[in-house]
Amino acid sequence: MVLGQMMKQNKMLMYRILLLTILFFFSIFASHGQRFEYEKSSNIFFGFNMGSTWHTTDVVNHTRVLGGAGFILGGTIGRDYGRALSLDLRLRYLGGRWYGLDIDTTSALSNNLALSEIYGSGQAIQNFRATNHSLALELALHANRFRERSGLDPYVFGGVGIKYTNTEGDLLDENGVAYDYLNNPSSTFSAQGYESPLDLNETTTYEADVN
Repeated sequence: MVLGQMMKQNKMLMYRILLLTILFFFSIFASHGQRFEYEKSSNIFFGFNMGSTWHTTDVVNHTRVLGGAGFILGGTIGRDYGRALSLDLRLRYLGGRWYGLDIDTTSALSNNLALSEIYGSGQAIQNFRATNHSLALELALHANRFRERSGLDPYVFGGVGIKYTNTEGDLLDENGVAYDYLNNPSSTFSAQGYESPLDLNETTTYEADVN
């Protein structure tokens, strides 16, 4: 039994190595077929992206298919035939929002400052909405001459940015009163308002970090 499993695992590993090898050589051959004509391409570029968001905390994840998006705007400096290096100066934004909502109440509130302040030693349903925005200014260094010869475009980049985060929960009803989970079964609860800040910050509902 053990020997059969080992043979099966080795077979799968060989398939993966073969697939990666094929993809590697395909990218090499495809890159050699490219020709760079700098005079026909703009030095200004713009890109847009979007995707899903999720989390891996102890609160049940509620994935949003299109919960995040971003863009990149930049320009290329010094890109010309025969030059060893070229530079990209670019502005990058990424933002997203993700949600968590448990399906049942919990009484383990002692380590949850926001819930314990409202519900004390009682019960509550953990839920949250987290929002993140990040904006960065980046500088990328390209091996321009190598790119012309091989079709590959290796580069290194670094930058400075600022990040804004905000996490809130639906802990109070429309009258500003804590939910009565004894008379309101947890199966009927649906977070909507997100009026209560959950960040570890006593003076405001957000935190900003420079990275």
